[in-house]
Amino acid sequence: MPLIGIFFAHKVIDNKNLKIIISEILCNLWFLMYLSTCIKYFMKDNSNVERKKNKPLEGQYANCFQIGQNEFEFVLDFGQSYDEGGKENFHTRIVCNPYFVKVLLKLLQKSVKEHEETFEELEEN
Repeated sequence: MPLIGIFFAHKVIDNKNLKIIISEILCNLWFLMYLSTCIKYFMKDNSNVERKKNKPLEGQYANCFQIGQNEFEFVLDFGQSYDEGGKENFHTRIVCNPYFVKVLLKLLQKSVKEHEETFEELEEN
């Protein structure tokens, strides 16, 4: 509240300006509430996320991948290919912003490291 008091003390306000100021304050409050909700969502532990009871997660096997990108998003395509010269059959597309692709990359790197420590080192082709 002190900032609002200082703001009002330095400006002569009529009804029109007061409506604009109140509108701006409400927009800023809405944005802060939205931002707070987003931060709470992304900071919480998602290990206990409840799935819809009637719809289990569907698994799809993938052994071929395509990645496209632009300034705002990455497009990750997953599919199957049964022989080396055969045509790929892409079945799943995931679109993410660059931040979450980096999160996915770190998670995959951690998982591969744990797998190699538990079993054996994976060979690169």
